[in-house]
Amino acid sequence: MSLRPHAPTSRVPRLRPHPPRRLAAPRPSIRRAARTATPRVALLAAAAALLAAAPAVAGERRAGERIVGGAPVAITRAPYQAAIYDPTLGGAQASPFLGQFCGGAILDATHVATAAHCVFDQERGTVRPVSRLRVLAGVTRLRRAGEPEVATARDAGVRSVAIRPGFVLGTLDGDAAVLTLDAPLYTGTPVADGTTAIAPIAPVTPEQAALVARTGDPVTVTGWGNQAPQPEVGTGRSDYPQTLQAATTHVVDDGSCARAYARVGVRITRRVLCAGERAGGVDACQGDSGGPLTALVGGTPALVGIVSLGSGCAQANRPGLYARIADPAVGGFVRHAAGLGGDAPDAGSSSSDPRDAERPTSRVAAQDCGRTRCVVNVAVTDPLPSTGVRRVAATLRWRTPVACRTRARRCGRTHAQRLTAEAIGGANWGVTAKGLRPGRRYTLTLRAEDGAGNRQRRATRVTLRPGA
Repeated sequence: MSLRPHAPTSRVPRLRPHPPRRLAAPRPSIRRAARTATPRVALLAAAAALLAAAPAVAGERRAGERIVGGAPVAITRAPYQAAIYDPTLGGAQASPFLGQFCGGAILDATHVATAAHCVFDQERGTVRPVSRLRVLAGVTRLRRAGEPEVATARDAGVRSVAIRPGFVLGTLDGDAAVLTLDAPLYTGTPVADGTTAIAPIAPVTPEQAALVARTGDPVTVTGWGNQAPQPEVGTGRSDYPQTLQAATTHVVDDGSCARAYARVGVRITRRVLCAGERAGGVDACQGDSGGPLTALVGGTPALVGIVSLGSGCAQANRPGLYARIADPAVGGFVRHAAGLGGDAPDAGSSSSDPRDAERPTSRVAAQDCGRTRCVVNVAVTDPLPSTGVRRVAATLRWRTPVACRTRARRCGRTHAQRLTAEAIGGANWGVTAKGLRPGRRYTLTLRAEDGAGNRQRRATRVTLRPGA
Protein backbone atom coordinates (compact mmCIF):
# COMPACT_ATOMS: atom_id res chain seq x y z
CA MET A 1 0.00 0.00 0.00
CA SER A 2 1.21 3.48 -0.71
CA LEU A 3 0.48 6.38 1.53
CA ARG A 4 0.69 9.60 -0.37
CA PRO A 5 0.46 13.24 0.59
CA HIS A 6 -2.13 15.11 -1.43
CA ALA A 7 0.27 17.34 -3.29
CA PRO A 8 1.37 16.96 -6.92
CA THR A 9 4.47 18.54 -8.37
CA SER A 10 3.22 20.06 -11.57
CA ARG A 11 0.77 19.50 -14.34
CA VAL A 12 3.32 18.73 -16.99
CA PRO A 13 3.00 14.99 -17.61
CA ARG A 14 5.93 13.30 -15.86
CA LEU A 15 6.71 11.06 -12.92
CA ARG A 16 6.48 12.84 -9.60
CA PRO A 17 7.82 11.95 -6.21
CA HIS A 18 4.67 12.99 -4.37
CA PRO A 19 1.65 13.77 -6.43
CA PRO A 20 -0.86 16.02 -4.70
CA ARG A 21 -4.27 15.01 -5.59
CA ARG A 22 -7.51 16.82 -6.18
CA LEU A 23 -10.85 16.36 -4.55
CA ALA A 24 -11.86 12.84 -5.18
CA ALA A 25 -11.36 10.12 -2.66
CA PRO A 26 -9.91 9.27 0.77
CA ARG A 27 -6.16 9.16 0.75
CA PRO A 28 -3.37 7.64 2.78
CA SER A 29 -1.12 9.30 0.28
CA ILE A 30 0.17 12.83 0.42
CA ARG A 31 -2.28 15.06 -1.36
CA ARG A 32 0.00 17.59 -2.86
CA ALA A 33 0.63 17.64 -6.58
CA ALA A 34 1.67 19.92 -9.32
CA ARG A 35 0.20 19.98 -12.77
CA THR A 36 3.38 18.56 -14.18
CA ALA A 37 3.39 15.73 -11.73
CA THR A 38 3.63 15.68 -7.97
CA PRO A 39 1.75 12.91 -6.23
CA ARG A 40 0.43 13.54 -2.79
CA VAL A 41 1.87 11.47 0.00
CA ALA A 42 -0.33 8.56 0.89
CA LEU A 43 0.12 6.93 4.25
CA LEU A 44 2.47 8.41 6.79
CA ALA A 45 4.19 5.11 7.26
CA ALA A 46 5.38 5.28 3.67
CA ALA A 47 5.93 9.01 3.57
CA ALA A 48 9.68 8.82 3.95
CA ALA A 49 10.07 6.37 1.10
CA LEU A 50 7.70 8.38 -1.02
CA LEU A 51 9.97 11.35 -0.63
CA ALA A 52 12.21 9.74 -3.15
CA ALA A 53 9.68 7.73 -5.09
CA ALA A 54 5.91 7.93 -5.09
CA PRO A 55 5.40 8.02 -8.84
CA ALA A 56 2.21 9.26 -10.38
CA VAL A 57 1.89 10.57 -13.86
CA ALA A 58 -0.21 13.69 -14.19
CA GLY A 59 -1.60 13.89 -17.65
CA GLU A 60 -3.52 16.65 -19.31
CA ARG A 61 -6.69 17.41 -17.38
CA ARG A 62 -10.05 18.04 -18.89
CA ALA A 63 -11.80 21.08 -17.56
CA GLY A 64 -15.37 20.72 -16.40
CA GLU A 65 -15.20 17.15 -15.13
CA ARG A 66 -16.25 16.54 -11.56
CA ILE A 67 -14.12 15.49 -8.64
CA VAL A 68 -15.25 12.20 -7.14
CA GLY A 69 -18.38 13.07 -5.23
CA GLY A 70 -17.92 16.80 -5.91
CA ALA A 71 -18.65 19.40 -8.55
CA PRO A 72 -17.23 22.61 -10.06
CA VAL A 73 -17.69 25.65 -7.84
CA ALA A 74 -17.18 29.39 -8.36
CA ILE A 75 -14.43 31.06 -6.32
CA THR A 76 -17.08 33.32 -4.78
CA ARG A 77 -18.37 30.22 -2.98
CA ALA A 78 -14.92 29.58 -1.48
CA PRO A 79 -13.09 32.95 -1.64
CA TYR A 80 -10.60 31.80 1.00
CA GLN A 81 -9.20 29.15 -1.38
CA ALA A 82 -5.74 29.83 -2.81
CA ALA A 83 -3.55 27.93 -5.28
CA ILE A 84 0.13 27.45 -4.49
CA TYR A 85 2.27 26.97 -7.56
CA ASP A 86 5.88 26.80 -8.71
CA PRO A 87 6.51 29.55 -11.31
CA THR A 88 9.64 27.79 -12.56
CA LEU A 89 7.87 24.68 -13.87
CA GLY A 90 7.02 24.27 -17.52
CA GLY A 91 9.68 26.52 -19.07
CA ALA A 92 8.12 28.63 -21.81
CA GLN A 93 4.76 27.04 -20.98
CA ALA A 94 4.93 27.92 -17.27
CA SER A 95 1.53 28.83 -15.85
CA PRO A 96 -0.54 28.45 -12.67
CA PHE A 97 -2.22 25.40 -14.18
CA LEU A 98 1.06 23.61 -14.89
CA GLY A 99 2.80 24.74 -11.71
CA GLN A 100 0.05 24.30 -9.11
CA PHE A 101 0.93 21.59 -6.61
CA CYS A 102 -0.94 22.50 -3.41
CA GLY A 103 -3.81 24.54 -2.06
CA GLY A 104 -3.99 27.02 0.78
CA ALA A 105 -6.45 28.86 3.03
CA ILE A 106 -6.31 32.66 3.16
CA LEU A 107 -6.06 33.78 6.81
CA ASP A 108 -5.64 37.49 6.16
CA ALA A 109 -4.28 39.73 3.39
CA THR A 110 -0.68 38.52 3.76
CA HIS A 111 -0.91 35.06 5.37
CA VAL A 112 -1.96 31.71 3.90
CA ALA A 113 -2.20 28.41 5.76
CA THR A 114 -1.14 25.23 3.96
CA ALA A 115 0.24 21.76 4.70
CA ALA A 116 3.81 21.66 6.00
CA HIS A 117 4.76 18.94 3.52
CA CYS A 118 3.81 21.33 0.69
CA VAL A 119 6.78 23.60 1.42
CA PHE A 120 9.30 20.76 1.15
CA ASP A 121 11.08 19.63 -1.96
CA GLN A 122 10.02 16.03 -1.66
CA GLU A 123 12.84 14.68 -3.80
CA ARG A 124 15.51 16.23 -1.55
CA GLY A 125 13.62 16.46 1.73
CA THR A 126 14.60 20.12 2.11
CA VAL A 127 12.45 23.24 2.32
CA ARG A 128 11.67 24.79 -1.05
CA PRO A 129 13.25 28.20 -1.73
CA VAL A 130 10.64 30.96 -1.64
CA SER A 131 11.46 31.71 -5.29
CA ARG A 132 9.63 28.48 -6.13
CA LEU A 133 6.49 29.40 -4.20
CA ARG A 134 3.73 31.74 -5.40
CA VAL A 135 0.16 32.16 -4.21
CA LEU A 136 -2.75 32.82 -6.56
CA ALA A 137 -6.15 33.91 -5.21
CA GLY A 138 -9.43 35.14 -6.65
CA VAL A 139 -9.72 32.64 -9.52
CA THR A 140 -12.12 29.80 -10.27
CA ARG A 141 -10.08 28.54 -13.21
CA LEU A 142 -6.30 28.08 -13.30
CA ARG A 143 -5.05 29.61 -16.52
CA ARG A 144 -2.69 27.95 -18.96
CA ALA A 145 0.22 29.69 -20.68
CA GLY A 146 -1.04 32.34 -23.10
CA GLU A 147 -4.47 32.60 -21.52
CA PRO A 148 -5.48 35.96 -19.98
CA GLU A 149 -5.90 36.25 -16.22
CA VAL A 150 -9.24 37.32 -14.79
CA ALA A 151 -9.62 40.77 -13.25
CA THR A 152 -10.27 39.35 -9.77
CA ALA A 153 -6.97 37.43 -9.67
CA ARG A 154 -4.23 38.39 -7.20
CA ASP A 155 -0.80 36.79 -7.48
CA ALA A 156 1.81 37.19 -4.72
CA GLY A 157 5.25 35.87 -3.92
CA VAL A 158 6.23 34.32 -0.60
CA ARG A 159 8.48 36.25 1.77
CA SER A 160 8.86 33.62 4.49
CA VAL A 161 7.62 30.19 5.60
CA ALA A 162 6.72 29.08 9.13
CA ILE A 163 6.43 25.33 9.83
CA ARG A 164 4.63 23.97 12.87
CA PRO A 165 7.09 23.19 15.69
CA GLY A 166 7.46 19.45 16.11
CA PHE A 167 6.38 18.62 12.55
CA VAL A 168 8.26 15.62 11.16
CA LEU A 169 8.24 15.07 7.40
CA GLY A 170 8.31 11.30 7.87
CA THR A 171 4.98 11.17 9.74
CA LEU A 172 3.12 14.35 8.65
CA ASP A 173 1.48 14.56 12.08
CA GLY A 174 0.06 18.06 12.60
CA ASP A 175 0.79 18.89 8.96
CA ALA A 176 0.60 22.71 9.00
CA ALA A 177 2.58 25.70 7.76
CA VAL A 178 1.89 29.40 7.24
CA LEU A 179 3.18 31.45 4.31
CA THR A 180 3.85 35.18 4.72
CA LEU A 181 3.35 36.95 1.39
CA ASP A 182 5.34 39.80 -0.13
CA ALA A 183 2.18 41.68 -1.18
CA PRO A 184 -1.43 41.77 0.11
CA LEU A 185 -4.10 39.70 -1.62
CA TYR A 186 -6.81 42.22 -0.82
CA THR A 187 -7.56 45.55 0.84
CA GLY A 188 -10.36 46.44 3.19
CA THR A 189 -12.37 43.83 5.12
CA PRO A 190 -13.98 41.44 2.62
CA VAL A 191 -16.18 38.62 3.90
CA ALA A 192 -17.18 35.27 2.43
CA ASP A 193 -20.76 36.27 1.56
CA GLY A 194 -20.94 34.77 -1.92
CA THR A 195 -20.21 38.03 -3.74
CA THR A 196 -16.43 38.46 -3.42
CA ALA A 197 -13.63 36.46 -5.05
CA ILE A 198 -11.11 36.87 -2.20
CA ALA A 199 -11.87 36.82 1.53
CA PRO A 200 -10.15 35.39 4.62
CA ILE A 201 -11.39 32.46 6.67
CA ALA A 202 -11.11 32.25 10.46
CA PRO A 203 -9.51 29.15 12.03
CA VAL A 204 -11.96 27.36 14.31
CA THR A 205 -11.16 27.85 18.00
CA PRO A 206 -10.91 25.09 20.62
CA GLU A 207 -14.09 26.51 22.18
CA GLN A 208 -15.99 26.28 18.89
CA ALA A 209 -14.68 22.76 18.29
CA ALA A 210 -17.18 21.35 20.76
CA LEU A 211 -19.98 22.55 18.47
CA VAL A 212 -18.58 21.94 14.97
CA ALA A 213 -16.77 19.18 13.09
CA ARG A 214 -18.17 16.54 15.43
CA THR A 215 -18.52 12.91 14.35
CA GLY A 216 -20.99 12.72 11.48
CA ASP A 217 -21.06 16.48 10.85
CA PRO A 218 -20.82 17.65 7.22
CA VAL A 219 -17.60 19.35 6.11
CA THR A 220 -16.54 20.76 2.75
CA VAL A 221 -13.21 20.39 0.98
CA THR A 222 -12.14 22.40 -2.06
CA GLY A 223 -9.23 22.33 -4.49
CA TRP A 224 -7.87 21.73 -7.96
CA GLY A 225 -6.55 18.21 -7.23
CA ASN A 226 -6.84 14.91 -9.07
CA GLN A 227 -10.45 13.98 -9.76
CA ALA A 228 -9.72 10.30 -10.39
CA PRO A 229 -9.99 7.86 -7.45
CA GLN A 230 -6.62 6.37 -6.53
CA PRO A 231 -6.01 2.79 -5.33
CA GLU A 232 -4.32 2.01 -2.03
CA VAL A 233 -1.67 0.07 -3.93
CA GLY A 234 -0.11 1.44 -7.09
CA THR A 235 -1.09 4.53 -9.03
CA GLY A 236 -4.33 5.26 -10.84
CA ARG A 237 -5.00 7.64 -13.70
CA SER A 238 -4.62 11.42 -13.38
CA ASP A 239 -7.37 13.92 -14.17
CA TYR A 240 -6.55 17.45 -12.97
CA PRO A 241 -9.21 20.09 -13.70
CA GLN A 242 -8.63 23.74 -14.44
CA THR A 243 -11.83 24.62 -12.57
CA LEU A 244 -12.08 24.68 -8.77
CA GLN A 245 -13.95 21.70 -7.32
CA ALA A 246 -15.84 21.26 -4.04
CA ALA A 247 -17.16 18.19 -2.25
CA THR A 248 -19.09 17.63 0.95
CA THR A 249 -18.20 14.70 3.18
CA HIS A 250 -18.53 13.86 6.89
CA VAL A 251 -16.33 13.75 9.97
CA VAL A 252 -15.29 10.23 11.02
CA ASP A 253 -14.77 9.35 14.68
CA ASP A 254 -11.16 8.98 15.81
CA GLY A 255 -11.55 5.35 16.91
CA SER A 256 -12.85 4.10 13.57
CA CYS A 257 -10.23 6.12 11.73
CA ALA A 258 -7.43 4.78 13.92
CA ARG A 259 -8.53 1.18 13.30
CA ALA A 260 -8.75 1.79 9.56
CA TYR A 261 -5.19 3.06 9.43
CA ALA A 262 -3.58 0.83 12.05
CA ARG A 263 -2.84 -1.98 9.60
CA VAL A 264 -0.85 0.36 7.38
CA GLY A 265 1.17 1.78 10.25
CA VAL A 266 -0.36 5.26 10.47
CA ARG A 267 -1.02 6.60 13.95
CA ILE A 268 -4.04 8.88 14.34
CA THR A 269 -3.16 11.48 16.97
CA ARG A 270 -5.20 14.33 18.43
CA ARG A 271 -3.68 16.56 15.75
CA VAL A 272 -5.43 14.61 12.97
CA LEU A 273 -9.04 15.05 11.82
CA CYS A 274 -10.57 12.28 9.72
CA ALA A 275 -13.32 12.84 7.15
CA GLY A 276 -14.78 10.61 4.46
CA GLU A 277 -17.54 8.19 3.52
CA ARG A 278 -17.80 4.57 4.63
CA ALA A 279 -18.44 3.50 1.03
CA GLY A 280 -15.79 5.84 -0.36
CA GLY A 281 -16.41 7.97 -3.43
CA VAL A 282 -15.78 11.40 -1.85
CA ASP A 283 -12.33 12.63 -0.96
CA ALA A 284 -9.47 15.01 -1.60
CA CYS A 285 -6.53 13.74 -3.65
CA GLN A 286 -3.08 14.68 -5.00
CA GLY A 287 -3.00 18.40 -5.67
CA ASP A 288 -5.44 19.21 -2.87
CA SER A 289 -2.81 19.11 -0.12
CA GLY A 290 -2.76 22.23 2.00
CA GLY A 291 -6.27 23.24 0.99
CA PRO A 292 -9.10 24.05 3.41
CA LEU A 293 -11.56 21.72 5.07
CA THR A 294 -14.41 23.90 6.30
CA ALA A 295 -17.55 23.75 8.44
CA LEU A 296 -20.23 26.33 9.14
CA VAL A 297 -20.10 28.22 12.43
CA GLY A 298 -23.21 30.36 12.79
CA GLY A 299 -23.70 30.19 9.04
CA THR A 300 -20.14 31.35 8.26
CA PRO A 301 -17.41 28.99 6.96
CA ALA A 302 -14.60 28.29 9.46
CA LEU A 303 -11.33 26.46 8.86
CA VAL A 304 -11.44 23.11 10.67
CA GLY A 305 -8.75 21.19 8.79
CA ILE A 306 -5.90 21.29 6.28
CA VAL A 307 -5.72 18.58 3.59
CA SER A 308 -2.81 16.28 4.43
CA LEU A 309 -2.85 12.67 3.25
CA GLY A 310 -4.79 9.48 2.78
CA SER A 311 -4.68 5.83 1.73
CA GLY A 312 -5.32 6.08 -1.97
CA CYS A 313 -8.16 8.46 -2.78
CA ALA A 314 -11.90 7.91 -2.20
CA GLN A 315 -11.48 4.30 -1.10
CA ALA A 316 -14.05 2.58 1.12
CA ASN A 317 -13.28 2.72 4.86
CA ARG A 318 -10.25 4.94 4.22
CA PRO A 319 -11.17 8.48 5.28
CA GLY A 320 -8.95 11.38 4.33
CA LEU A 321 -6.60 12.77 6.98
CA TYR A 322 -6.43 16.49 7.79
CA ALA A 323 -4.42 18.60 10.22
CA ARG A 324 -6.93 19.36 13.01
CA ILE A 325 -7.20 23.12 13.53
CA ALA A 326 -9.08 22.70 16.83
CA ASP A 327 -6.00 21.12 18.39
CA PRO A 328 -3.99 23.82 20.23
CA ALA A 329 -0.68 22.63 18.76
CA VAL A 330 -2.04 23.11 15.23
CA GLY A 331 -4.58 25.92 15.51
CA GLY A 332 -2.47 27.82 18.04
CA PHE A 333 0.48 27.70 15.68
CA VAL A 334 -1.60 28.85 12.69
CA ARG A 335 -3.07 31.81 14.56
CA HIS A 336 0.25 32.86 16.08
CA ALA A 337 2.20 32.55 12.81
CA ALA A 338 -0.40 34.68 11.03
CA GLY A 339 -0.46 37.29 13.78
CA LEU A 340 -4.08 36.52 14.63
CA GLY A 341 -3.43 36.35 18.37
CA GLY A 342 -2.58 33.58 20.81
CA ASP A 343 0.65 32.42 22.36
CA ALA A 344 3.37 30.66 20.44
CA PRO A 345 2.59 26.94 20.76
CA ASP A 346 5.09 24.30 21.80
CA ALA A 347 5.57 21.07 19.91
CA GLY A 348 3.82 19.55 22.91
CA SER A 349 4.01 19.59 26.67
CA SER A 350 3.19 17.52 29.71
CA SER A 351 1.96 19.01 32.95
CA SER A 352 2.58 15.83 34.94
CA ASP A 353 6.34 15.78 34.35
CA PRO A 354 7.88 19.04 33.19
CA ARG A 355 11.41 17.62 33.23
CA ASP A 356 12.93 16.63 29.87
CA ALA A 357 14.82 13.44 30.68
CA GLU A 358 14.34 11.40 27.50
CA ARG A 359 16.98 11.10 24.80
CA PRO A 360 16.13 12.22 21.26
CA THR A 361 16.36 9.88 18.27
CA SER A 362 16.97 10.59 14.61
CA ARG A 363 16.54 8.88 11.28
CA VAL A 364 17.33 9.69 7.68
CA ALA A 365 14.15 10.83 5.94
CA ALA A 366 15.71 11.41 2.52
CA GLN A 367 19.06 11.70 0.78
CA ASP A 368 20.13 12.90 -2.65
CA CYS A 369 23.63 12.66 -4.11
CA GLY A 370 25.01 14.31 -7.18
CA ARG A 371 28.47 13.95 -8.63
CA THR A 372 30.34 15.76 -5.85
CA ARG A 373 27.60 16.76 -3.39
CA CYS A 374 25.12 14.96 -1.15
CA VAL A 375 22.14 16.40 0.74
CA VAL A 376 20.64 14.48 3.67
CA ASN A 377 17.36 15.26 5.44
CA VAL A 378 17.20 14.11 9.07
CA ALA A 379 13.97 13.75 11.07
CA VAL A 380 14.52 14.15 14.81
CA THR A 381 12.09 12.94 17.48
CA ASP A 382 12.36 14.17 21.07
CA PRO A 383 9.87 12.47 23.43
CA LEU A 384 7.55 14.68 25.50
CA PRO A 385 8.00 16.66 27.61
CA SER A 386 10.54 18.20 25.27
CA THR A 387 12.76 21.26 25.53
CA GLY A 388 13.27 21.10 21.79
CA VAL A 389 16.18 19.91 19.68
CA ARG A 390 19.32 22.00 20.21
CA ARG A 391 21.56 20.60 17.52
CA VAL A 392 22.46 17.60 15.39
CA ALA A 393 26.14 16.71 15.34
CA ALA A 394 27.22 15.47 11.90
CA THR A 395 30.54 13.83 11.05
CA LEU A 396 31.61 12.62 7.62
CA ARG A 397 34.18 9.80 7.46
CA TRP A 398 35.99 8.10 4.59
CA ARG A 399 39.14 6.07 3.93
CA THR A 400 41.92 6.57 1.42
CA PRO A 401 44.53 3.94 0.45
CA VAL A 402 48.10 4.33 1.71
CA ALA A 403 51.28 2.28 1.27
CA CYS A 404 51.37 -0.66 3.67
CA ARG A 405 54.28 -0.93 6.14
CA THR A 406 53.27 -4.45 7.09
CA ARG A 407 52.31 -7.56 5.20
CA ALA A 408 48.68 -6.46 5.12
CA ARG A 409 47.24 -6.64 1.64
CA ARG A 410 45.38 -3.34 1.87
CA CYS A 411 46.06 -0.35 4.06
CA GLY A 412 44.11 2.85 4.43
CA ARG A 413 43.80 6.04 6.39
CA THR A 414 40.51 7.20 7.91
CA HIS A 415 39.56 10.84 7.54
CA ALA A 416 36.87 12.72 9.46
CA GLN A 417 35.20 16.06 8.81
CA ARG A 418 32.59 17.80 10.91
CA LEU A 419 29.62 19.13 8.99
CA THR A 420 26.94 21.65 9.93
CA ALA A 421 23.37 20.44 10.36
CA GLU A 422 20.81 23.20 9.85
CA ALA A 423 17.22 23.26 11.12
CA ILE A 424 15.02 23.38 8.01
CA GLY A 425 11.59 23.43 9.61
CA GLY A 426 9.58 21.50 12.15
CA ALA A 427 11.73 18.66 13.48
CA ASN A 428 13.70 18.34 10.25
CA TRP A 429 17.40 19.08 9.84
CA GLY A 430 19.49 19.23 6.68
CA VAL A 431 23.14 18.29 6.15
CA THR A 432 25.05 19.09 2.96
CA ALA A 433 28.39 17.45 2.13
CA LYS A 434 30.34 19.15 -0.65
CA GLY A 435 33.57 18.49 -2.53
CA LEU A 436 33.10 14.74 -2.52
CA ARG A 437 34.98 12.40 -4.81
CA PRO A 438 32.76 10.53 -7.29
CA GLY A 439 32.66 6.80 -6.62
CA ARG A 440 34.14 7.04 -3.13
CA ARG A 441 32.19 5.64 -0.21
CA TYR A 442 31.46 8.00 2.69
CA THR A 443 29.78 7.40 6.05
CA LEU A 444 27.77 10.20 7.66
CA THR A 445 27.23 9.87 11.42
CA LEU A 446 24.42 11.85 13.05
CA ARG A 447 23.67 12.37 16.74
CA ALA A 448 20.91 14.67 18.03
CA GLU A 449 20.97 16.62 21.29
CA ASP A 450 17.99 18.31 22.95
CA GLY A 451 17.75 21.54 24.92
CA ALA A 452 18.18 19.70 28.22
CA GLY A 453 21.51 18.24 27.10
CA ASN A 454 20.20 14.71 26.45
CA ARG A 455 22.16 13.15 23.58
CA GLN A 456 21.02 10.45 21.21
CA ARG A 457 22.23 7.10 22.55
CA ARG A 458 23.10 5.37 19.30
CA ALA A 459 24.21 7.49 16.40
CA THR A 460 22.39 7.31 13.07
CA ARG A 461 24.63 6.30 10.18
CA VAL A 462 24.06 6.58 6.46
CA THR A 463 26.30 5.62 3.55
CA LEU A 464 26.80 8.19 0.81
CA ARG A 465 27.99 7.35 -2.70
CA PRO A 466 28.40 10.48 -4.80
CA GLY A 467 28.43 10.04 -8.55
CA ALA A 468 27.15 6.49 -8.26
